[in-house]
Order: sequence, then C-alpha cells, then structure tokens
Amino acid sequence: RVAPLAAVLEESMVLVGPLDGPADIAALRAVAAGRPLGTPAPGSAGHVAALRLDSRLDLSILAFPSAAAARQAALSGHVPAAMLSLPDAIVALREEKLLALGVTAARRSALLPDLATFREQGIDLVATAQRGFALAPGVPEPVRDRLLAGLEALTQDPDFIAAATTQGQTARFLGPANWMRLLTRVDEDLRRRWQDEPWLPRRV
Repeated sequence: RVAPLAAVLEESMVLVGPLDGPADIAALRAVAAGRPLGTPAPGSAGHVAALRLDSRLDLSILAFPSAAAARQAALSGHVPAAMLSLPDAIVALREEKLLALGVTAARRSALLPDLATFREQGIDLVATAQRGFALAPGVPEPVRDRLLAGLEALTQDPDFIAAATTQGQTARFLGPANWMRLLTRVDEDLRRRWQDEPWLPRRV
C-alpha cells in the first residue's frame, strides 16, 4: 500500500550506563548478571536491538514507556545499562552525564570515534534504524524521479549533515531498491522473532 522512496538518515543504537558504572561491555557482563537492561517501549528500535542480544549479556530486558524514561533510569543508576538510539542518548553523552559502553554500528561512529562497536567487544550485533520517505503506489515516474534527486542532494547538503550530526544521526541516502531490500530483511527478521517471543502482551 506504500512504495518506499528513499531513506535519508541512519541511527545507531548505543548501550549506555551511569558514570560510576562499568566502562565497557565486558565489565558490565561481569558485575550486572541478572539485573535489568533498560530499553524504550516494546517494538522500538532500541528494544528490538536489545532483544537481539539474547542472553549474551545475562541481563533481563525491562522496557520503559519511553526512551526518556529508560535514559533517566540509566542516569540514576536504577538500571546498570540501557539500550537507546543514539539521538536519544547523544545530549547526555556530550554533557558527560552518561557513559557509553558500545555502539551497534558496523564500524565506529564518527559521532563517537573513541567508542568501540559491539563487534569489537566480541558481540556480533549490528543494528541501525533508517528514516525516510514513501509514496503512494502509482505516483507518476517524473514526480518520483524529481523527489529522489532532491532527497539524494539533501543528504549531501552541509547544513543537513550538520543538523543530523547535532541530533546524533548520520546523513545517508538509500534509494528505492536498496531501501526495499533492507526493509524486507528487517520485516522477515521481526516476523521470525515475533513468532518465537512476541514483545507485546497478548490481550485475554
């Protein structure tokens, strides 16, 4: 019912904790076994990324109503760590109110160049979220092509790149074919996970 047009922004997930907590994932695993890992609401990008950790951190997932609530729980030390999208954590990290333990990007983020990825710390987890645009099927090809050209140019605009960086996002253009392939893989993965362990309570 919709035709994906293009993604223009990418967001990684970041594992964060209180300033006096463990400094990396190995230290977290050593001292926080059995304790809760905070996440935003069920089904959010941060929550789904945490689900993909399975039992590798030996933490039980505790989903909060919002990213702000999960972030506050980590700030106050009520949870030893929280999995948040980078935009939801970037201000607290820049103000040195939270400690970053790992990022889910395939390679180190230019926004946090000193922060090791999960892969570098022995956990094969890459998780990103994209933000973009879709059209109604049947939009005339000239209109579609004009919008695509404009969106691709937008991701190369210095002001757009700077604004994205400020918000913890990365400007990255994915055209219709590439974005559709990514969306299809994500959809298949989420359907499999839903069958094994639905992340929303069932009504009775």
